[in-house]
Amino acid sequence: MVATQDPVGRAQMLEVLVFPNPMEDEAVFALQDYVPEKTLRFALIDPLGKLLREEGFSGNAYSFKRKNLQTGLYFWQIMEGRKTLARGRLVVE
Repeated sequence: MVATQDPVGRAQMLEVLVFPNPMEDEAVFALQDYVPEKTLRFALIDPLGKLLREEGFSGNAYSFKRKNLQTGLYFWQIMEGRKTLARGRLVVE
């Protein structure tokens, strides 16, 4: 499990628990103590900066499915509108 904190443009930090990390088939991204005002977006980015996947979700948890993703290190972001709420790394085994 990995806890990630990143500024959200306010005086608070948004904590996201990612488990399991490293992942095999599925990982859950759980936003702690945060109630989204609108639909959130999850983005997965490869080490070269290429956007691989972007999906919307509502609520304070997102279930990410591996599908055809290769083994490796990836970067993720959770956004609300144009604002990045959190970002981190995800290892796929």
